[in-house]
Amino acid sequence: IFNREPQNAYVGLVPPIDAIQEVQVYTGKYDAEYGFSGSAVINVVTRSGSNELHGSAFEYLRNNASDARNFFAQDTTPFRRNQFGGSLGGPIVKNRIFIFGVYEGYRDRRSTTINGAVPTPRLRDAMTAAFPAYKLLLDNFFLPNQPYSPAAATGAFIGPGSIRANTEHFVIKPDVWLNSNNRLTATWVSDRPDLFQQNGPAR
Repeated sequence: IFNREPQNAYVGLVPPIDAIQEVQVYTGKYDAEYGFSGSAVINVVTRSGSNELHGSAFEYLRNNASDARNFFAQDTTPFRRNQFGGSLGGPIVKNRIFIFGVYEGYRDRRSTTINGAVPTPRLRDAMTAAFPAYKLLLDNFFLPNQPYSPAAATGAFIGPGSIRANTEHFVIKPDVWLNSNNRLTATWVSDRPDLFQQNGPAR
């Protein structure tokens, strides 16, 4: 089975590169609009649409077919990484309403080593004898594959596992030019990282 959890434990947004128009760095004294920061302020300006339809697309690929083999290994470790996406911007109403959007996806597939304590057959039998429904839970654990005492409740399992990481980035920015000096704009950013790490027998 796979354990699913957020890939990042902190709150933060990472906009795709194609969505960035300008990076501004302020140090020392700066306007009150930037809040209570005590050091530097980094302001990321996102791109906007224009009167011309424009866009981009990209794909970054890396896998073990192009990796060198570890000197002590018989073969290369399974590894697949894809980073892909694109952007599109243009007018909704010429000279007045524009929109710009970016999507970026990330896929990571690689092997890992599982190392942990798991219930021994003795403990499994005792648990299922007392509560038969526990079998559904215990089926999600590996059996020990390292030496352990016959009276032990848990034993060690060390073996190959796998990791799957998926990330989705979205940026959508509409702009409305009210007049030559005033513009109404909004930016919607979505960052959804997920990590799937194997912690039991594959099904």
